Amino acid sequence: MNRLRQLVGFLIVVRVIFSVAYAQVQVVIPDTVATIGDTILLPIRVNEIPDSSVYSYQFKLFYEDSVVAYSGYETEGSLSSQWESMQPFVNNTTTGELEFGHFGVNPLSGAGVLIYLKFEAIGSHLDSSSLVFENFLFSAGQPQSETHNGKITVHAPLMSVSVVSNLSENFEFRLDGISKFMPFDTTLFSGTQHYLEIESPQFLLEDTRFNFLSWADGGDTSHFVTILSDTVFQCNFSTDFYLTLQSEHGDPVGQGWYEENSAVSISVDSLIVYSDTTRCFFSDWEGEGEGSYTGEQRIIEVIMNEPIVEIAHWDTQHYLDIESEYGETTGEGWYLAGDTANISVDSVCFRGEGTGYWFSSWVGRGDGSYTGEQRETQIIIQSPVVESAIWDKKYYLYVSSVPEELFEFNLTGWYLDGETFTQIQAPEEIQLEDTKYRFGNWLVNDINNHQNPISITMDTSYVIEAHYNVDSVRVTISSNLENNVSIYVDSVQQQIPYNQFWRYQSVHEICVDSIQSAADSLTRYLFDYWSDGGDKCHEVAADSILKVQLNLFSEHYLQVETDPEGLFDFAETGWYGESDTVELPEMELKIVDAGDTLRFVSWQVDSLPVPGNPIQIQMDKPHLAVAKYDYLFFISGFVFDNRNTAVENIRLVLSGDKRDTVSTTDLGYYQFSSLNQGDYRITPLSDWARFEPLYRDYNELNDVKTEQNFTAIDTVLPVISLIEPNGGEAYVRASTDTIFWEASDNVGIDSIFIELSLNGKIDWQTIAEFDSGKRNIYIWDIPDTLSEQCFIRITVIDYDGNFSSDWNDAAFKITFPADVNTKKENINQVNYALFQNYPNPFNNFTIIRFQIPKEDFVKLHIYNSMGQLIRTLIDKSSKPGVNSVQWNGVDNNGNMVCSGIYFYRVHSENSGQITKKLIYLK
Repeated sequence: MNRLRQLVGFLIVVRVIFSVAYAQVQVVIPDTVATIGDTILLPIRVNEIPDSSVYSYQFKLFYEDSVVAYSGYETEGSLSSQWESMQPFVNNTTTGELEFGHFGVNPLSGAGVLIYLKFEAIGSHLDSSSLVFENFLFSAGQPQSETHNGKITVHAPLMSVSVVSNLSENFEFRLDGISKFMPFDTTLFSGTQHYLEIESPQFLLEDTRFNFLSWADGGDTSHFVTILSDTVFQCNFSTDFYLTLQSEHGDPVGQGWYEENSAVSISVDSLIVYSDTTRCFFSDWEGEGEGSYTGEQRIIEVIMNEPIVEIAHWDTQHYLDIESEYGETTGEGWYLAGDTANISVDSVCFRGEGTGYWFSSWVGRGDGSYTGEQRETQIIIQSPVVESAIWDKKYYLYVSSVPEELFEFNLTGWYLDGETFTQIQAPEEIQLEDTKYRFGNWLVNDINNHQNPISITMDTSYVIEAHYNVDSVRVTISSNLENNVSIYVDSVQQQIPYNQFWRYQSVHEICVDSIQSAADSLTRYLFDYWSDGGDKCHEVAADSILKVQLNLFSEHYLQVETDPEGLFDFAETGWYGESDTVELPEMELKIVDAGDTLRFVSWQVDSLPVPGNPIQIQMDKPHLAVAKYDYLFFISGFVFDNRNTAVENIRLVLSGDKRDTVSTTDLGYYQFSSLNQGDYRITPLSDWARFEPLYRDYNELNDVKTEQNFTAIDTVLPVISLIEPNGGEAYVRASTDTIFWEASDNVGIDSIFIELSLNGKIDWQTIAEFDSGKRNIYIWDIPDTLSEQCFIRITVIDYDGNFSSDWNDAAFKITFPADVNTKKENINQVNYALFQNYPNPFNNFTIIRFQIPKEDFVKLHIYNSMGQLIRTLIDKSSKPGVNSVQWNGVDNNGNMVCSGIYFYRVHSENSGQITKKLIYLK
């Protein structure tokens, strides 16, 4: 307390020195709710504190020590954290009182929480403590403060409470008299007492009820509970389901309430008889609900897993009675109501020969019965039904002709008793195919009757026959050839085909000429034989249907001539039999007529060309054979290039009066033949050349044109590719190395030029020139100069002046020997040397030489022009000096490689890869 007074005295002195007028500062303690046992961090809040005015504050606070207990303070996050280096003054020795003071060397400013006070909640449920300020001072009274007291209320902890049932339904219950539905969740204060109530039974559905069994805590349907912890109150129910039985007939047994899962037996009557023609049979149960039964058993057991409805179905049956005096009936018997009954009766019933009874109609009585003429029908059974069959009596009438099937009277059949036919008439004359008949008399039930027509009344069965006699027969005369062949019948000229009726058994003469031919006809016919074996003229009798065929054989005329006319006379012209084969003579291939040269073209038969010379003609008809000649016109020539060399496979197109396309032979020759007099143009075509002249015209061609030549001029550029060097190489000055290339042309290479540039392709000098494209390698004497911008340009020119060039992709250099492929600075490269090598002209192997300064481990590899390794010749230690090795052109697999350019490289442990050199393999 003395310390507090000293602090206050100090602050008063400071306040006198720096006193100014300040406004009031509001100090507020908020109301707070806390759970028993919690620590309360209570904020002391202030509004804006004037700047440079507050260097201290102090207050006394009264509280109920049975509700809360002071336990400390907290400056973090408060305005007092600005004086964190200075400890506050705290005095809580007096029960229910707290004295608190704090100061600092710097002024306090701002608004918010001045300080946090810590209290522990120690009271009982719903206890409260007022928090009352006394003498709250800032800097001994300036600025002034306006305090607002607060309150702390404590309560017991909330417990989680659930009310549930053993079932899933939403059961109604009451908590402290208020209706709720399970499941129900809430929170209640620990230690409080509450009243639970439940009603039993409960109906959620009209066919389902629930009976109270117990609360899980053992209480009655209504009882008090005390909440001491998180609690679940479970109410247990049992379930009853209602069994409903429905039946249109009889008295079902078993309907009522039953406990869940119980087994219940049910039954119903099996038969209900209403009359002699109507009865009802139990059909089946139809069940609804789990545990129900659906089926045909009448006495059953169901399991009450849920509400069940069992419906008894019945079958109502009616009797169908069928009455018939004749025939056999089908369909009589018992039928279910609504079923379809198929009824039928015989269509006819015979009683004695020629007498029968025909079904006429049904007459029905009862709902759904049938009345009508259908012998087989269906009816829907709605009630007892009686169906009566009605019959007609008939007699049989049979009407025919003799001979049979001579005439169809269309009267044969069954007729009603008493039916009358007043006019049954037979035709007086009938023609049946090739015979004519005449009517004689009727035969009625074996009694002759010469009347025509006759009358019949159907009082019994009848058999009536119309008898006919043969009057005349058909005579047909035909030919094996086409129609219009002339014959004579009884000396009268007739034409085949001949078709007449002759009086039955009469006799006549038939005759034919020996030769039949029309004027100027090229086909004629000669008599061969009659089909009946008679002579050209003989008699025949019409004692039956008569068919006679005249057989003639044919001869055709062959006319043989030439085109142009009159070149030859042919003895083969004349008449030949249809099966004859005529061989025409072999014609001369070339003849001279009146100074003109003619060429045999082909035989033409009936204006169509026939291959062969000589030819044969089958005389199946008249023929005109012509030996065809034409005048020999043709145009021919050659195609050469500028070197006067023949060019093959050049297409030449002929247009004009005739169109054709030919290609030159390996000699450059072409020819268009068989040309008529007319206008023509010949145009050569190629995808690699142009031609001089572009074409040749021939107007009114009337003779042979030869030596019509063309010159083919190449337009395709040659192809050149520089292989070595290609950039990046280093060559020793004044040494020898190899330039390697590949060149080609579609016709031929005329010359190749090699040029060198030492200043980056600015100036060029020719170093080699060849007049042939057969070479692809050049041994190059490297100039005695130094340069790092060296390029080789190689140019190829074809026979027609087309040219192409190629040069290395990047610069190479000409340098001192020590600069060639140096891998290690301490190696004197001049002591390492590779030598240019060529095939030994006297042996089939190549000698490869290289020089090393001292004994070294050396690898020597050979590569093809594509850079692929094909052979390793050395892979071992080598002696100093010049080393030699032979290569016979075999790769690592033992196969002989093709001729061409190859490289070899030497790799040593001291110098790495030295360089590469060419090997020219023949």
